[in-house]
Parts: sequence; C-alpha cells; structure tokens
Amino acid sequence: GCIADVSHYVQTGNAIDIDAYDRATSVYFPRRVIPMLPEKLSNGLCSLNPEVNRLCMVCDMLITEEGDIHAYQFYPAVMYSHARFTYTQVAAILSNTKGLDARKFKGRVDNLLDLHGVFKSLLKARDRRGAIDLDTVETQIVCDENGRIEKIVPRVRNDA
Repeated sequence: GCIADVSHYVQTGNAIDIDAYDRATSVYFPRRVIPMLPEKLSNGLCSLNPEVNRLCMVCDMLITEEGDIHAYQFYPAVMYSHARFTYTQVAAILSNTKGLDARKFKGRVDNLLDLHGVFKSLLKARDRRGAIDLDTVETQIVCDENGRIEKIVPRVRNDA
C-alpha cells in the first residue's frame, strides 16, 4: 500500500505543519470538506490523482495466502496511479467481472481481484486471531438542492 508523502511539501514546524497538527484530520460534511492541508496540497500535489506521478510512502509487504505478514518494508517512492475508483465501482467489478464498470476499467480488473484475494487472506488471519468485528452502520446524509438534509440512510457495507 502507499500514502501520499506530504513531508516533501510541508516542512516540520512551519505554519502549514502547525495548522495541520492542530486540525489533526480532514473533516467531511455532506456537501463540503474542510481539509487538513491547504487545498492546493490536499487536492493537488498530495492527492494520488490518476495519470500523474506523485511522491508517496510505500509499505511493501509479503503476505501469505493464510494472511500472515512475513516481511514488510517502508520506503519513499514515486507512484503513477492508473485509475481512481469509488467503493461502489470496486464492489460492482468484484461482483461482476464482465459488467459495465469492469469493461470500463478492464486493464485494472486483475489488479482488483488480486487485492481482493489479499483482503480475504488478511480477513482469515484476523478471524483466526479472534479480532472483534464491530459491525457498525455507516450512514449517508442526503441533501436537497439547497443543501438541506432530506434524509439519513444506511450505507451498504461491501468488501471494497
């Protein structure tokens, strides 16, 4: 896995770093996001957008079919993302590898199937360890065109 390497753009102790530390996280509202970092960084240089090179930190892992992590290593790298998926798209592809979304991203289907296999292996190991699955219900707020809340509905949980 990898995550954007913000440290290249944000120096320890500078104003952006201090502000990000105080915020601690980005906050997501139904129709608005308050990012932890300035928008030019959070949606630009530090966003793992498709079809552009981005600095990142990688965790390279050797995971067995049983879900045991035999080795891992962290290192800085440059990543080129081939696609940006929504959870809904990934779930649709995993459930139907011949469907519309799968055809749209046909060059990535095998990658998603491989990652799903890793997920299932890690889930098996988690179950073997006796980890508790807190099956909480995530909700989605649906707003009208004026931004007023119309309803709150449960989100369907899937493997994506």
